[in-house]
Amino acid sequence: MGKLYIFAIGGTGARVMRSLTMLMAAGELADYEVVPILIDFDANNGDLMHTLDLMHKYKDIHKKAYDDGGFIHNDGFFCSPLTPIMSFSPNDAVNNNSFAMDMHIHYDMRVRDLLGYHNLMGSEHPFRLLLDTLFTTDINGELNQDLCVGFKGNAKIARLGYAALKIQETIEFRTFLNNIVPNRDKVIVVGSTFGGTGSVGVIEMLRQLRNGHHIPIDNIATVLIEPYFLPKPEPAIGPVDYYSDFSHNSKEFFKFYNDSGLAYFAKTTYKIGMDGFVIYDNAIGGQMQRNRAHSVELLSAMAICEYAWAGQKGLFEYNLGQLNLQFGHDMIERNDFYHLPGGLRIYESLSRLLLAARFYKEYSNGNQKVLRSRFYRDMQRCSPIDPSFSNALESIIEGILSWIEELSCDINNKFRLALFNVNDPMDRMIRGRQYVHHGIFRLFAHDIIDDYIGKMNEYYHSMRHNTIPRHNAIPSEQIILKLLSDSSRSIFQQFQ
Repeated sequence: MGKLYIFAIGGTGARVMRSLTMLMAAGELADYEVVPILIDFDANNGDLMHTLDLMHKYKDIHKKAYDDGGFIHNDGFFCSPLTPIMSFSPNDAVNNNSFAMDMHIHYDMRVRDLLGYHNLMGSEHPFRLLLDTLFTTDINGELNQDLCVGFKGNAKIARLGYAALKIQETIEFRTFLNNIVPNRDKVIVVGSTFGGTGSVGVIEMLRQLRNGHHIPIDNIATVLIEPYFLPKPEPAIGPVDYYSDFSHNSKEFFKFYNDSGLAYFAKTTYKIGMDGFVIYDNAIGGQMQRNRAHSVELLSAMAICEYAWAGQKGLFEYNLGQLNLQFGHDMIERNDFYHLPGGLRIYESLSRLLLAARFYKEYSNGNQKVLRSRFYRDMQRCSPIDPSFSNALESIIEGILSWIEELSCDINNKFRLALFNVNDPMDRMIRGRQYVHHGIFRLFAHDIIDDYIGKMNEYYHSMRHNTIPRHNAIPSEQIILKLLSDSSRSIFQQFQ
């Protein structure tokens, strides 16, 4: 199995990884071991922490279902390994369970500390004079900026941060170089073009990937996200023209990216954007910086999947504003979604994941029909599920439902996803399609739950008599994921 290394940079990179993890939960990237390396100087960034928590739950679910016994399929829910880079390190002293690069930023570290400003004795020191000319030095100035909250969109400060970090010397990057198989594995660099951490980080990462490491450019791709949101103006912060700043940063990024030859360091480039902006609450780093999921991030994750599937070469531009939206400028309906990379396949994957998530909520909440079902009683007797697995799955399912609801939110959400009605009854959750009972269930079933239970019983009976006896020690956690996956596929086909 090849590895897909993903350098996800900054808050936007973390939010793209959130969407990609959801697609993996739906069964995407089944042919890869995914190794994400998240890079953010703001270690307590709310979006980063949220994504890391999600990925750890995914990893625990996959490990319990697929790593602790036999293996009966490779295209179901949670089937792709999600592996921390440091798990490949022979050094037991390092944290081998982290998906994030250690940025070595300590509490209350300022830009001046990074530059050794106070060690430059005398106000006439040439380097100190240069710094005083390049950066503002007042109490709220650039030299006093707290690095614990990242770079606040300041590319000038970000360049200093990356220069001090020296990515090429980090243990995470060295471990990556020691383990990549150049002609088999793929590398994707994901980040925004309009902030500080992302725009500078993408450039720095591409430089390091091509710095004599013999990684074929055919196996390197970039996903570059253009401005799609603006922070809400805050009187306490003072007048800040985020529109001009973000637009200027993005234009400067692409000018340097093309003029410097960096564009040739990756054989495939995806430019992701939209027309206009959404407005988010203004949070200067830390735990409060947690944005609602947006379709641009999902589109970026879909581009990653497309590259992994097809290995396309060249420049691909996807702009939500250029879709021929049929039902209004602010909604992406099913036919619109089909025009996005891998849209038809991912539409089915997300539909199945949503159906399975809602059914599992009935399962875990003690629905009496489920508790009386044959598959449930047999599994409780023969192969009970580990409570820690159940807790992780219940938590991630709540996350899946919240993520889809955020994407679909109609409050200040330009280009919202209009594929699902998350809070409607299961037979009306998939917008624009009607659920039709098939087979004998159309005579007796009162609702879609009955049909789902019937499919679970049917597939469990088949597995008990055909599949499981041919394999050794199939974990019950893998069995329940396969039942949910196969049953959701059948139930989805009954929506017309």
